[in-house]
Amino acid sequence: MNWYYAKGRERVGPVPEPEWERLVRENEIGPQTLVWHDGLEQWTPYGELSGPAEPVDEEPPLADVAHAGQPTSLDHFASQLRESDYRLSLRACTRSAFRLIGRAYWPIAGAALLVLLVEALFSLHPFSSAIVTVVLSEVFLGGLYAFILHIMRTGEKEIALLFSGFARGCLVHLISRSLWEKGVILLNLLVAKMVLNASGVFEAGFTPEAMTPEQALMLLFVGGIILIPSFYYVVCWTFATPLIIDYRMPFGQAMRLSREKVLQHPWRVSFGISLGMVMALLPLVVLVPLAGLLNLPGGKEGVAPFFLALGLSVPFFFAMFAVMYEIIFTPPARPPQAGE
Repeated sequence: MNWYYAKGRERVGPVPEPEWERLVRENEIGPQTLVWHDGLEQWTPYGELSGPAEPVDEEPPLADVAHAGQPTSLDHFASQLRESDYRLSLRACTRSAFRLIGRAYWPIAGAALLVLLVEALFSLHPFSSAIVTVVLSEVFLGGLYAFILHIMRTGEKEIALLFSGFARGCLVHLISRSLWEKGVILLNLLVAKMVLNASGVFEAGFTPEAMTPEQALMLLFVGGIILIPSFYYVVCWTFATPLIIDYRMPFGQAMRLSREKVLQHPWRVSFGISLGMVMALLPLVVLVPLAGLLNLPGGKEGVAPFFLALGLSVPFFFAMFAVMYEIIFTPPARPPQAGE
């Protein structure tokens, strides 16, 4: 059994049993030291423990050691995060992402491939494909985040976590989050279409080759109507999915908390997400033209090399995303999660 204990406002652990016994003998752990281990409901003074607690199925409390003994809830946890700031160094995030990829590249790549294969099976029929695209995409994505976060925190590969988005307490909220975001993007598209129709700039038979400067400016304006709000919403809500899967947080609360934390440092978060996407797509710049030059199968069309390059490089994006999430949504002294 692993132990955790409070040293000032910091959480120390996990500490294995033999090392824990040594700390107790050397009085590093005293009767008033706040401790926690699997089976305890909250941080407890070591002197109040009468013996090993029976294991329970519930996750440990979402409270830091400074609030041990007080009632805890998701509201309290969210309030802690709102009151705290974070330091997001893109250089440090990139290094951490590469370290994570270095020790768990193939499990992450394999997990992403497995999720894509499951989605591909659903896509064999147009009706089920629409369901996956609109409804279940965030459910599969949430499971992938849970798998990667578990590797990052514990080093263990739990394949079952890939489908944890279907668990009770997650499924409805992940679906709601997906429908809300796609609804907002669809609304932006409808507004853009109305603006185009009302402008009268584009006539029947319009072709891009015959575009006038006036039409180009109108397309630029309409593109801003679509892209700028959509990018804002997608970036602000991007961490709602892992919050739902990680803390069983209702989608409304997860969306608000994600937006509030992102807006503390919007440019750094945007650059971090963009950097992850650029690094993930970078091999395409080399592999697709090279495949066409060498006449590899599917090389001229670029389809086969595209999926090959994307499959090989997409783990970096998820690693970068997981590192940023852990920095942004970890209070200074967060207690251990179940399984940590």
